[in-house]
Amino acid sequence: MDIQISALSSERLEDFKAYCRKHRQEVDDSFLYEEDLTEFQIHEEHPTYIAVNREGELIGTASIIADAYQRKGLQARFRILHSETGDLAVYRRLLDEIVKHG
Repeated sequence: MDIQISALSSERLEDFKAYCRKHRQEVDDSFLYEEDLTEFQIHEEHPTYIAVNREGELIGTASIIADAYQRKGLQARFRILHSETGDLAVYRRLLDEIVKHG
């Protein structure tokens, strides 16, 4: 499986939001409410990575909340960790990137 993992870019921001809307019922949606997604911005407190297949489709994502409150407690919270493939290797690659921030 040829999957590219990269940091979320402004060009893929709306794809990320659409992906979250599509899959929020499958995961804990505590941080995926519409108002949260509407206000979501690419920011150092919101590290986010996407997995894209060779057709350019977003097929997975990992995003955490690492704001000052979370960092003070030496923690971070997942906004979403999901892959449409179910492939553990995709999850591992997303986690390898996201843990650098949390």
